[in-house]
Amino acid sequence: MPSPSPRPRTRGDRALYVEILIRAPLDEVWRLTQDPASHARWDARFSDIVPQRTRADGAQDFRYELDLVVHTIRGTGVSLATKESSTGERTSALLFDTDDALSPLGTGRGYWRYVPTPDGVRFLTGYDYTPGWGWLGRVVDPLITRRFIWWLTARSFDRLRLWAEEGIVPEDTSGWRSLRRGYRPRARNCLSRPPDHGERTEIARRDRMTTGSGIFERALGDDFARLHPQLQRRFGVGVDAGYGCIGRGVMTQVRRGPWWTLPFLLIGTFRNILFPERGQDVPFRIDNHAYVDDFGRETVTFVRTMDVRPGRRRRFDATMIYSDARRRVVDYLGTHQHLAVDLDLAVTDDGGLLLTSGAQRFYEGRIAFRFPMVFSGRARLIERYDDEQERYLIDLEIHNDIFGFLFGYRGAFTCEFVDGPAPATVKPYREELRE
Repeated sequence: MPSPSPRPRTRGDRALYVEILIRAPLDEVWRLTQDPASHARWDARFSDIVPQRTRADGAQDFRYELDLVVHTIRGTGVSLATKESSTGERTSALLFDTDDALSPLGTGRGYWRYVPTPDGVRFLTGYDYTPGWGWLGRVVDPLITRRFIWWLTARSFDRLRLWAEEGIVPEDTSGWRSLRRGYRPRARNCLSRPPDHGERTEIARRDRMTTGSGIFERALGDDFARLHPQLQRRFGVGVDAGYGCIGRGVMTQVRRGPWWTLPFLLIGTFRNILFPERGQDVPFRIDNHAYVDDFGRETVTFVRTMDVRPGRRRRFDATMIYSDARRRVVDYLGTHQHLAVDLDLAVTDDGGLLLTSGAQRFYEGRIAFRFPMVFSGRARLIERYDDEQERYLIDLEIHNDIFGFLFGYRGAFTCEFVDGPAPATVKPYREELRE
């Protein structure tokens, strides 16, 4: 089966973003948004939210309804609330779907973020969906539906603000009651883009570092909301998020190219970049931890450890940063960060993450040059989440421009999200300032 390809994004169908400042305690905002009964009272996108089973990973299945008087739209969803980070920030991810042919929204995914500040709580969401109504929906969505959904979400956020700040219950801010002075929720009180996009508001003037965005969210921008909620959690690992991720599973296949690819792979073993072994059903572990390196950059580890055969263990080390200069994630390969690789990120139609490697640069002491691709390979990695298996799926292939396939693996794993600092065993021996 071919891998899903990323869908090109245009201004008209970009992910929705809504943000509001609520001058109320974080715990109160959390309660009013996480309690299903309270949520359905202020959020005009739902008439009822009913929790179902709780999954082994803590995710909560639910069903929802939207009563339109002449018709009731029904659907299902999965929500996942993360732990509070060291900065007090909290995040909740969501996946929803419906089979109702009359629903203007099909499958969707997004997140809520709660960022405490001296002035209150920045409550924000980013989410995206597939339009309903077939070809008609795809035409109408960027012109009408998406704009209306943003307005409805923003107006609902202001209803929440009135409830949390002033104790005005949502029933008093709907229908004719909302016409009274002081009881009218207004969508214009919300931001439609993240503050660092230049909106001149009280929120926008704050330091950008308070946004708590990890390196992948910074690289993907609005498209981060299109990731499956479990991938948002996994690739949300960051210093401000306050947690790391340890994945354990099995690579069903570890492959390499023909015999003449061995020199490329053997050289890589000296710095934990590549290795020549191949096999099936190979146990592995991946460590993702965030830390601030010696140059003050937020860094996330991607250390894969594979038991390729009894008594032989191989590592594939990488540490990633977001480069403001290059406007992308830069991946330092190996134990000594000798090789810096540009990564292009995209979200697939099923909420997976596609990583494609680009230009490569070699750094050692005073030596610095663009690494010739004839001596290296281009990587293409897709990671997605399978709801039925409740596992992450990963598929990597590395090709040389001339010699073809070099190396690859595919497998499945589960994740444990852990607190605490990044272990020294996953950090590089040497750090490179040049990007």
